[in-house]
Amino acid sequence: MNAHSSIVITRPFEDARILAKQWGESHCLIEPMLSLQKLPLTPLSFTPAAIILTSKHAVSALSTLPISLHTPIFTVGNKTAEKVIEAQFENVLYAEGNVASLISFIIQSFAPKKGTLLYLRGQTITSDLSARLRQEGFSIAEKTVYQMQPATQFSKDFLDALQNNQLKAVTFFSLHTLTNYIKLVKHYRLETWHPHIKALCISEKIAEAANALPWQEIKANPLLERLF
Repeated sequence: MNAHSSIVITRPFEDARILAKQWGESHCLIEPMLSLQKLPLTPLSFTPAAIILTSKHAVSALSTLPISLHTPIFTVGNKTAEKVIEAQFENVLYAEGNVASLISFIIQSFAPKKGTLLYLRGQTITSDLSARLRQEGFSIAEKTVYQMQPATQFSKDFLDALQNNQLKAVTFFSLHTLTNYIKLVKHYRLETWHPHIKALCISEKIAEAANALPWQEIKANPLLERLF
């Protein structure tokens, strides 16, 4: 990490590292607010007619399932779809990048009579995809295949950069990440160091929640990954 960085990336480390290379590592400080922990997948008692993924973090679980490479895989967006294709699956269908569009896509393109859907998900979800699909007559089973462990403290690099006024912005790509960041800031009583820092958020929902801290400015941009 660079102690003189100006843009803080709060994504899990591997995702943050990729983004830092894209933006320029000399301008970034990686400060993960969550770390990925994969969970064991218990054996299935049925053969899923299709599989649903709302995160790329669930893709690795596909290799542990006794399913055909022709099994339909519905993903939330094209980036998750790319990971599934890399895993050699041949029937990959993706929505427009959010759960609402994925639900609509499944309803329009898959008949409930074809069989039970399997939703591979994280421990924490923000939208109840399963409940919505059940309302439409779908049979759906869920398996929790990963969880995000929240960071319990800030790094020395981050604290030094914060207290030396070297941070221009902190980026947030999920509500879970922002929530943990706010929790740590309040725990360490660092609120007063934020009026000179911008909060850059990938959605309006996250931007609204960011008001819990006294930022210089809060911006929402769905194309945040391409901002720098």
